[in-house]
Amino acid sequence: NAEGSTVTGTGSFANFNLKNLMVERNINQYELAERMGLKQPSVSIVLRGENNPSYRFIANVCEIFNVTFKLQTIYNR
Repeated sequence: NAEGSTVTGTGSFANFNLKNLMVERNINQYELAERMGLKQPSVSIVLRGENNPSYRFIANVCEIFNVTFKLQTIYNR
């Protein structure tokens, strides 16, 4: 159960595990989009990795799923 937990991102939203949260909570793209005040294609684009989410998108997801988000910066040398 991820409720109240912290999720970590590294610049790629794939690490945010949004898909896993959606499966755990039995929420589909349409329901998530509706809760966020968006259209389903906006959620789909992020889930497919075609677009990185805005901080507002991440904040909305955290609020809906009752999780916190910790951004980690990774430097490639």
